[in-house]
Amino acid sequence: MKENNHILLNIIKKIDAAFNFISKISAIISGTLMVIVTIIIAAGVMNRAFIGFQWLFIEEWSSFALIPMAYLAFSYTLRKDRHLNMNMIVRKLPLKYKTIAAIFSAIVAIICLGFMIDASTNWFLYTLKRNVVSSGPMKTPVWIFSPIVVIGLILFMMDTVMYLINQILILKYKNSQLKFYYEAENNSQERKGD
Repeated sequence: MKENNHILLNIIKKIDAAFNFISKISAIISGTLMVIVTIIIAAGVMNRAFIGFQWLFIEEWSSFALIPMAYLAFSYTLRKDRHLNMNMIVRKLPLKYKTIAAIFSAIVAIICLGFMIDASTNWFLYTLKRNVVSSGPMKTPVWIFSPIVVIGLILFMMDTVMYLINQILILKYKNSQLKFYYEAENNSQERKGD
């Protein structure tokens, strides 16, 4: 029985390592887009100020770029424990009760994410079928950016499930078993020292 638990734990660790890699790639894409948008906006401002010519696509496409910048960073933010925390009461509890609260919040988050994935999938299908375009001058098809919301939420849900599994393992073994929690725990310890 103990060997089966060890095999299951190894499988969970491998899945977690894969999700950790995916979340890092997503964060790199998000950060790269942020740099590109910043450069394009700066170039557009300089172009308008010195040449007097205005690029129409800048405002519209930089607004659309906010979608992958935000949604692709959710799972990485969870792994780094950088989401907004309102834990005035919970942080004073013993580890066992903190873990139980984390399990409860992860379950609620997974349920909410399920509804959000369903709604964003329906929105994507609607924009694709109706060929919805933006109201800006470029008339950009909205369906190009809609699947990014779905993908970002799915990645976030996968990491939230891994977070839930990790909290259950902490409750059972009294220590972290998965990668992202170690990183999050170290970040939390560093923040306490600040």
